Amino acid sequence: MQVMTNIVIGEPDEIRDIGESLSPLEDWQGMEANDISLEKLAMLQSTLTGQTFDEAFEEFRPLFTASDEGPWLIRFPHGSVRDLAELEEDALERIGEELAVTEEFEIDEWAAEAVQDFLAELSQLAGNAIDQEKTLFIWVGT
Repeated sequence: MQVMTNIVIGEPDEIRDIGESLSPLEDWQGMEANDISLEKLAMLQSTLTGQTFDEAFEEFRPLFTASDEGPWLIRFPHGSVRDLAELEEDALERIGEELAVTEEFEIDEWAAEAVQDFLAELSQLAGNAIDQEKTLFIWVGT
């Protein structure tokens, strides 16, 4: 069973609609992130905030679950959205290099450049969410 991950921008009152969607990128602005697990996002959160991995992972709890089989909708931690939106190119490079050598990214053989590309796209999306005064959600489905 393949897990699909989308990161989308939405309104807080759209939680149920986004969560029940079978393809949220058709109706909401966002990005496909199928190779990104919640563990990778928690490691990013940890790197951005200085939290331990376990503390960061706790922030990625589902807000909405359509069924036991999913999809699930998770709110990207607001502080990290702001931090991501404000990252400059040198910080994107540094954080990408740091993440590439973590177990979460090494196990899937992510090169630093691939992590940096993902961060750049996520940073742009975070900036768009802030500009639109909306929320960044993580949709996970099967």
